[in-house]
Amino acid sequence: MEEANYSLNLNSWAKINLGLKILGKVGAYHRVETILQSIDLKDRLSFSPQGEEMVILSSHPGLPQGKENLCYRAWRALCPGRGVRLTIEKRIPVGGGLGGGSSNAATTLWALNKLFGLGQTREELLHIGSQIGSDVPFFLIGGTVLCSGRGEILKPLPPLRGVYFLLVNPGFEVSTRWAYSRWSFSLTDMDKFIRVKDSLVQTESQEFPREFPNDLEEVVAQRYPIIKLVKEKLYGCGALAASLSGSGPTVWGLFKERGEADAAAEVLCREDGWWTKVTHPISSALPEEDENWR
Repeated sequence: MEEANYSLNLNSWAKINLGLKILGKVGAYHRVETILQSIDLKDRLSFSPQGEEMVILSSHPGLPQGKENLCYRAWRALCPGRGVRLTIEKRIPVGGGLGGGSSNAATTLWALNKLFGLGQTREELLHIGSQIGSDVPFFLIGGTVLCSGRGEILKPLPPLRGVYFLLVNPGFEVSTRWAYSRWSFSLTDMDKFIRVKDSLVQTESQEFPREFPNDLEEVVAQRYPIIKLVKEKLYGCGALAASLSGSGPTVWGLFKERGEADAAAEVLCREDGWWTKVTHPISSALPEEDENWR
């Protein structure tokens, strides 16, 4: 394949966790079971061939630009020496539990493979992605997916439709590494998570549980009690369910009607420092369809 001499401008989609169970720890990693859902909140990434290095520019002043950036790690893993200029227009809150960094890394893998005609298969990119970050493989597939192991074992579930998620971020960042380091094993109720899985497999019934258990929620809420306040406010505005996404601090509320979600957003955005966004599920996280991936 010939190397492309054009730029790529791609969407990089966010996710939420529809429940998160931590099953234990093996070495440096935690074994988890979680359901990830792609949503229509996105960053915008632009890629242009340039020189021999990767140069990262971002609208977010605090975003790492070197080896700490997952996009840089993706470039180093896939095609070091083939220079590229990456511009990231951030719309996904940084450190918000919405997978922005992992999504950007997955989009980078996909883009560089296409931009430079590398010919990597989907399975090869999934393997590379799993070495960069636990959530990166998910963003090479997207939709509604049951993730296990470190997050790299993926089982697609039926698409989730006909619901809306109101995202509420209280205005600070939470370190995923810190949150996992504070977790300690407890005999939590696995039955609640199983009920979540069952409800998502049988989406025709549109009956969702009120609780989507996240084992990191109590850890984060102990340090940041505002998490519980956000959930209370969401329930008070009519949310059918509410839960922390990943390590937070973003909390989502589930609504059946767009008007109800919009009305709740109008109320909660008045809270000091709170960012709100009404989103809906999407069935894929890929930037576009590519016949080589089918």
